[in-house]
Amino acid sequence: MKVISVHVPEEPYAELKSLAMTRGVPVAELIRAAMTSYLERERPEGGSVLDLPPLDGGRQLRSFRRAQLLDEMVRWPASPRPRRKVATARP
Repeated sequence: MKVISVHVPEEPYAELKSLAMTRGVPVAELIRAAMTSYLERERPEGGSVLDLPPLDGGRQLRSFRRAQLLDEMVRWPASPRPRRKVATARP
């Protein structure tokens, strides 16, 4: 790990020190966590999709096998499925 030295205002440091004591962790651990969180938020777009957190898409509407999913991914959008016509009420 790299050792760094920074100058911080008294008030935020006192707050951080109090939080560290409450949680029973060193101040340095809170600072490392804050740095990591900041860097994750500020990281430029274009990272890997594998780095994204999972998204709850709701319940599964039908089951797929891996090969079917891969086939869908390769075909789309080159050959989109025809849209179902929606019945509309006529006046």
